[in-house]
Amino acid sequence: GLPSGVQVLTVPVGTPADASGLKEGDIIVRVEGQSVRSVVQVWEIVSRAADDGAHEVDLDLIREKQARALKLRW
Repeated sequence: GLPSGVQVLTVPVGTPADASGLKEGDIIVRVEGQSVRSVVQVWEIVSRAADDGAHEVDLDLIREKQARALKLRW
């Protein structure tokens, strides 16, 4: 089965996700070290970080069965 996480369905061109290197089909498993299972959880963590004045969060993801780390910047 697929690892539990949030699958990236689309990455609109010109968005922070696109600029950060996120790709369609990536499965986000952690944001800032916190496990995520829904898009809502991802956005809650990202918006909390932004509210705190941050300009990036760490993502742990699976791409083509390989674990990768990425910084989502805005």
